[in-house]
Amino acid sequence: MRPRFVQAQDIIPANSLIIDCGVAGAVTYSHWKDAPVTPDELVADTSTEILLNAARDPARWLSGFDFAVNDHVDADGLLAVAVACRPQELLPHRELLIAAAESGDFSEWTTEAGFRLMLLLHQLMRDAALSGDGWEQRLYDLVTATMPSIIAYANKPDVERDAQIARVIAVQQALITKTGFTLHQSTDLFGVEWHAVHGHTDSFRVVNRADDLPEWALSRIATAQQYQLLAMHTSKGIIFQFDAPRHSWARTVKRPTMVWPDLTAVAERLQQQEKSPCRWITEPASRQYGYVCLLTCVSDTKLAPSSLSFDRVWQALSVIH
Repeated sequence: MRPRFVQAQDIIPANSLIIDCGVAGAVTYSHWKDAPVTPDELVADTSTEILLNAARDPARWLSGFDFAVNDHVDADGLLAVAVACRPQELLPHRELLIAAAESGDFSEWTTEAGFRLMLLLHQLMRDAALSGDGWEQRLYDLVTATMPSIIAYANKPDVERDAQIARVIAVQQALITKTGFTLHQSTDLFGVEWHAVHGHTDSFRVVNRADDLPEWALSRIATAQQYQLLAMHTSKGIIFQFDAPRHSWARTVKRPTMVWPDLTAVAERLQQQEKSPCRWITEPASRQYGYVCLLTCVSDTKLAPSSLSFDRVWQALSVIH
């Protein structure tokens, strides 16, 4: 089996196995909610784990396919396609690959080794994207061909990877000790307040970036069923971002299945109280500011500070309890 990256207009080759996406195909192994259902014997929380389950019996689950097809580039997709193409070689690395995929897709701190492998894949993505058209296919080819070497190299010292790991560990500790952060919790909600230093943005495909609250740090203190209200204080007000649990976009079996609430009425209520020139939005528009962002406040096309207090927004969100 060979890796094959496809775009929306591409024709899917015959004898293709669709991996980690919802592209129409005869057979699909994917954890995406909108993808065709994966066989019960293989289901898992990440596509990488699904393919590792298939790798236990490749004659049954992986034979007869010419191409392993995906339509996007991220850590889970790269790993899943590599396992599909090299099942026997990569199956012994099962736990490491699952940890890296979960760190990439769910912004979870799993193991340091898994996090390091994810960061190396992010570096490869960044560098490949600079090479021009067709970089996605070249990257899939490279990762599939050299995955054992990538695994070995991931644990070596690296300025960028080491810095990002140190940053996440430092923020984890600061959250645990409540140093520079104020925490709020209920059964279904987890809130974090802090004063902006570097700022905060979505962690997708990040390598090494100054960020007040790298999302991997949150996974050590928030539960899998808690929605997260992030509140960054600035001189002009609070920038709010209300995120669903970071696995909740996927079809999962170990992590709880989540149905996102309709926050239209909440956004309207907050807008009525808002004194700043910003606009409260919910998904799908809010998701351009974070993959699981369900509610935020914007001005033009940027996140904007709100005049509302943390307590007022927290109370408005009590509807999801």
